Amino acid sequence: MLTYKEVTTTKFGHLTTAADKWDEVAREFKKVETSYGDSVQKITMGPDWTGVTVGTAYTNFAATRYEYAAAQTQAKAIAKLLRDAHEQFTELKGRLDSVIKAAQEDHMLIDENGVATRDPKSISRMEQNELSHVPEAQAAKRKREEAWTKRIKDAVQAFDDADGGVKIALEGVVKDEGYGGNDETAGVGFNAKAQGDIEEYEARHSADIATRINKGESVPAADLAELNRSLRDNSKDTTFSQTFLNGVGADGTLKLANRIDSLAYGKDKENKGTYESIKGGIANSIATAATDPKFQKQWRDDMRSIGVKEFEGPLGPGTPAKGSDGKVLGYQVLMGIMEHGDTGRYDPNFVKGLTQDIYAAEKDSKGDIWDINQAYNEKNAPWFVNDPLDSALGILGKHPDAAAQFLDPGSKTESSALNYLLRERDWNGIVPEYSEWTKVETSRIAHGAPIEDGDARVGFGAALEAATTGQQPGAPVGTPGPHSEVQARIMHETIELLDQKSKGDSIPTNLKVPLGRAMNDYSEDLFTILSGQPSHSPGGLPTIEGEGDQFRIANGEQSLIRVMRGVSDGVLGKTPDGDPILVFDALYEAEKRIAAEHLASARDAPEHQVNNVVGDWNTKSREVASVMGTMTGIGSDMTLDVRDAQVGKINDDARYSYHVVGGVFNTIPVVGDAAQRMVDAVTYEWSKDVIAEKNDIARAKDSSDSASGLTGTNMLLQGWAEQRGVENSEAFKNARGEADQSYKSGREDAYTALRTRS
Repeated sequence: MLTYKEVTTTKFGHLTTAADKWDEVAREFKKVETSYGDSVQKITMGPDWTGVTVGTAYTNFAATRYEYAAAQTQAKAIAKLLRDAHEQFTELKGRLDSVIKAAQEDHMLIDENGVATRDPKSISRMEQNELSHVPEAQAAKRKREEAWTKRIKDAVQAFDDADGGVKIALEGVVKDEGYGGNDETAGVGFNAKAQGDIEEYEARHSADIATRINKGESVPAADLAELNRSLRDNSKDTTFSQTFLNGVGADGTLKLANRIDSLAYGKDKENKGTYESIKGGIANSIATAATDPKFQKQWRDDMRSIGVKEFEGPLGPGTPAKGSDGKVLGYQVLMGIMEHGDTGRYDPNFVKGLTQDIYAAEKDSKGDIWDINQAYNEKNAPWFVNDPLDSALGILGKHPDAAAQFLDPGSKTESSALNYLLRERDWNGIVPEYSEWTKVETSRIAHGAPIEDGDARVGFGAALEAATTGQQPGAPVGTPGPHSEVQARIMHETIELLDQKSKGDSIPTNLKVPLGRAMNDYSEDLFTILSGQPSHSPGGLPTIEGEGDQFRIANGEQSLIRVMRGVSDGVLGKTPDGDPILVFDALYEAEKRIAAEHLASARDAPEHQVNNVVGDWNTKSREVASVMGTMTGIGSDMTLDVRDAQVGKINDDARYSYHVVGGVFNTIPVVGDAAQRMVDAVTYEWSKDVIAEKNDIARAKDSSDSASGLTGTNMLLQGWAEQRGVENSEAFKNARGEADQSYKSGREDAYTALRTRS
């Protein structure tokens, strides 16, 4: 490996000087070729030489001239390779210099080995005293130095990778590649097919190593390291990636992946890290090559022909299942490769097209085609993807627009991919249906039963969140909306389909959190529906509404309530004490914030004319209370259901705060300053409203006229009134009275909707 000192002291200008010399060599060979043709070779073409010998001479002289021409091609290619090397080395040296400069600006000294240490002159007496007595300060200094040393080491490693590629190219360019025409010196003459592209030779060399691995040959560790280096160094080079993949072929690439897995987890575990890195390199090569539409089409065409073809499955602990045939299908292997790479790098059109291809391949079987009857699972075989469609959907989730295009039901919901994934697909059939097989003559007897994989729908959930929000899964919600027509349509139809399938009562576990996050991105729409505000849809029909880029969902209130209840027991994370933070916690908090925003938009009362705004205040108070009553009803239903976790204490500062929990509550929408101040002023533990309501129901107390659980809503209203300075006005008292009845109505709406689940 190149050292830091070698990289920083080598003069790269010699490469261009040498390149000029090789161009001069090519010109000299051209002169010799021309002279040879005009003098020596010309003799065999005239009328003065006849007989058998002229034929032999003609062949030999033509071959000699061919070599002179080949020598020119080879010399020119060497010149190009040297200039290519100079360009690469100059760029990489510039990167290293930038790192060194940044380290020096951070008061680091760099020794001849590239090791960074803090410049003693930059350390003050106070800091030196702290370093002498405080272990944490010493550790922080060491960590800072090690970070700079690593950055320098990585820059040198990149240089060494490039140097390895140049070496491969210079060795390859001088090998005589072909025999044909006038070439009479196969393998030992000049290279008439010489190329001036370093990556071209690296790719050929890498394809050769891959082919030997596929054949089951014992490949030396040095070759494995070279393959790994080439893939790493050229992960973003289109020429290398396409040449390598075309050289191995789609079929060969899948065989290579299985072979690598078998070696990594079985026969050659000592080199597992190298094999895993190689597999990641193959994935990144696919991502780079597929930025080209022509390659995308070719690769997808090739995969369609082998996507459901059987391949010899990789061997490893726990696989294959006893009595099974050890086969896997092409798309399963491909997605196992692609998941190993930087999944955000794949071209969105490529991923969408591939997802469509896998969907088409499995649709008739409802997904059962992927049932390979083997014990591949995350525990026993972490390298293997048993559900390629869900895997593709997970990668598609990195590209929200492409995910929306795939999941958009348009005007034909029943025949859409969304309907298929939510209602029709046999998710149980994607995993091994049998824990063991017994062979009896020509038949097989199965033992065991279908089960749903633990990570079923993880990819689908990611794609669904991305498609409905326009953001990558897990991104902070920010300000709710606006949503495009496609985003709103997918969200609307998802709620409808889930309610039609099971009244929202059995939403799959792995959809709860992504759907809950997506719903909070629609928190204003949820508030509008739950508050009973009139729909603006034609004829009041439950469809999306809006125009331009401002669309809203408009589901029926009962359907929405049931689906909200269905996702509410999903677990977003845990508090520092280990208590679960549920999707309900986030939904409740989001609606509280939107309620505060709704109140903040109420009209100001002119001085001494407070009663002029009674209508506006009453309306907003009713709507806020209705929503919060509905949320209380959903929460109390959860606490009464012994199957579910208890509702979290949303505002219990003793348990956690937003700062402590960190990113878990990035599902909470951002509201204006006035609304935020209003929410911050409410210190009441809102979950006590839910518990109080639950207790009334548990005691069989009639809740229709009960004020249990109204405290939090009243405190929000009180906070709003105090901000306006109208807490003692008749108008506010009237509005609070309106809220009381609306709260009870909203709560009853929730109970009515949830009672119809069965």
